[in-house]
Amino acid sequence: MSDSKDTTGVPELDGSNYDVWKLRVLLHLRNKDLETCVLNKVTYKAEVQPEEGAANVVLAAFAAVQARNKALRKADLDVQTAIVKHVSDSQIELVRGHDTAYDMWRSLLDKFERGSTIVRLKVYRELGIMKEKCASMSMASRFSAFDKLIRELRTAGAQPQDDDIICWLLLSLPTEYSMVVTAIETLPQKHLKLAAVRNRLLDEEVKLTSVANSAQPESAFRSTAVPSRGGRYPFRGRGFCGSRGRGGQPRGFPFPCHSCGKSDISGLTATSTQWMPTPTWESLLVPVPVPPHNPQTSVLQGEQM
Repeated sequence: MSDSKDTTGVPELDGSNYDVWKLRVLLHLRNKDLETCVLNKVTYKAEVQPEEGAANVVLAAFAAVQARNKALRKADLDVQTAIVKHVSDSQIELVRGHDTAYDMWRSLLDKFERGSTIVRLKVYRELGIMKEKCASMSMASRFSAFDKLIRELRTAGAQPQDDDIICWLLLSLPTEYSMVVTAIETLPQKHLKLAAVRNRLLDEEVKLTSVANSAQPESAFRSTAVPSRGGRYPFRGRGFCGSRGRGGQPRGFPFPCHSCGKSDISGLTATSTQWMPTPTWESLLVPVPVPPHNPQTSVLQGEQM
């Protein structure tokens, strides 16, 4: 490319960006009213030199033909310059040796838009592995990669319908979208449009993201308040101060002890506390006081009787 700054917005054709390159080149040429130079082969009118003493009408017609041919050659040269300017050195051989912009354009089309079965097979294979390849992508990035494959498929000569595109798109989704896929499958055929399916998937992505974000604080609270077995809290029963686990290590217990009232028993040793004895039914009996025996009282009571 030239050293001057390019303001057309057209990138260099490097072999991997043909779809974008073609679109931008055509828009640039259309803006300059030069698109016909690559879409149709330019034909020039014959310039027949008028005889001496010819009428002014003949001379004027000859001048008009010359002016038209000159304008067409100038336009064709401008298009050739624009094409060569935006083709990288690795692809320059595709346009070398052609005298018109139309021939250059056809050479590029024959190279990158050939209706090849190999190209279709490649695209079909990439559509099949898109579910695993784009597993971590956002829905917008997934749509971009998917649309690129569809463009390549059309460039290769295939003409996929909207129903086929929707099926490929739904098959490329991860398992967490299974519910919305089932809902889309039940839609009537008249409502099954590609734009509507895309909007439905974008809404589902927002829903799944919000649910995942709201579930994180709840999980953190549960792991702090009630530790799991993996958190070394294998507590069973009421528990007393000094209860031990395997190896004589104190068991984790986040609640106050029923025996001593302490809530932190991590520093206790096996000899500093005792197991609380299990109460028996004898210890639960309340003794009834018996008055001392007095014989005199008994005699007086007998006399009174």
